[in-house]
Amino acid sequence: MEEYLSIGEMAKLHGITRQTLLYYDNIELFKPTKVTKRGYRFYEKGQMPALREICFLKSTGVSLKDIREQLERREVALEVELLNRQKDIIASQIEKLNKMREYLKQRINFCEEAADGVKMKMLYEPFVRYIGEREAVFSDALPENREQWPTYIAELWKDIFQREMVVSCNIGFTLWKNSIMKNDYLKKARYCIFLPYHDDNLPKVQRIPAGKFVCIYAYGMYYDVTYMKKLLAWIDANGYELCGDILDVCLLNKVFCSMKNTEFSMIQAPIRKR
Repeated sequence: MEEYLSIGEMAKLHGITRQTLLYYDNIELFKPTKVTKRGYRFYEKGQMPALREICFLKSTGVSLKDIREQLERREVALEVELLNRQKDIIASQIEKLNKMREYLKQRINFCEEAADGVKMKMLYEPFVRYIGEREAVFSDALPENREQWPTYIAELWKDIFQREMVVSCNIGFTLWKNSIMKNDYLKKARYCIFLPYHDDNLPKVQRIPAGKFVCIYAYGMYYDVTYMKKLLAWIDANGYELCGDILDVCLLNKVFCSMKNTEFSMIQAPIRKR
């Protein structure tokens, strides 16, 4: 039977398993030419091009159903149509994977920042850091009634999820500079969510310019201005002035904080020399 290949030989030549060929036989995708009384399967060497086609299409993600239809029709024009369709599917998958990679990078950055902050000996002590440009989607100014605030963050989540963007970090809280200067710290405060990548179609997106910030790691809730006041005192004592809104960036929310009703955050105040 030198003109035939056993199922094991056929499988080995194409880098697949014997079980795969058995499955292809069962679904009538690729059947052996000869089956002995004992159930041994043998293939003609002339069947190899068809199996190579199956292996190629399957390796690109084409479904076995589409492969069967293509082998039944054996038309080059339809092959081109099938390959172009699969190419578009792969391009879409690549786009989604690239976005997923950005989500992971953003979450890793926040987690690493949190881990470093927790270990820092200068917890609750101000330090100066350059922070690059960021983009975030912002809520409207929050009302005085704090019980209404959850509705505003919920609206932000909704806008983002409707555009199939996964939020890979926690919220931030922005305190308006003019309100800070008037000692009315929470007036016109807003929620924000930092974006892992730019999206022209997302409403309420604003750019946060790069620059020098005086920062402090702290446990507490975003509406507690104790450590923000400490930053302001440091700014005044060290010859700087506040040059923008203050950000309270949540690094670890209640999921990770063992203390009840608290979060771990980095408060960031943009500064310049007086």
